[in-house]
Amino acid sequence: MTIRSPEAENSPFQVPLDITVLPPVIKPPTDLAGVWRKAEAGQTLALLRWNPNRDNRNISRYNVYLAGQGSAPLYLGFASSSLCRYGYSAARRTKLTFLVSAVDLRGRVGEPAACTLE
Repeated sequence: MTIRSPEAENSPFQVPLDITVLPPVIKPPTDLAGVWRKAEAGQTLALLRWNPNRDNRNISRYNVYLAGQGSAPLYLGFASSSLCRYGYSAARRTKLTFLVSAVDLRGRVGEPAACTLE
């Protein structure tokens, strides 16, 4: 960048300048909700659904996690960016917290939305 001053003896003065343009933050999906449903052979199915966040661009998929009890979330799988649904089979109905994060085309993962089923 060049700085000019009509009164300075060292004008124009060159100043090195580095500019970093950060991509926009990936926001969590909205309206994450879930319900328990009975499945085959005594299994229970947690059905999750959500809406894409309108502020996000170029989302390729959604990662789905099971929140841990004092540990890192367990990755369960992913849903396509157009489907916005996921099913999780459990041996029995219990209190579980699910997390869903948007992933963009560059592989950047956004903050998750959370939903607890009881």
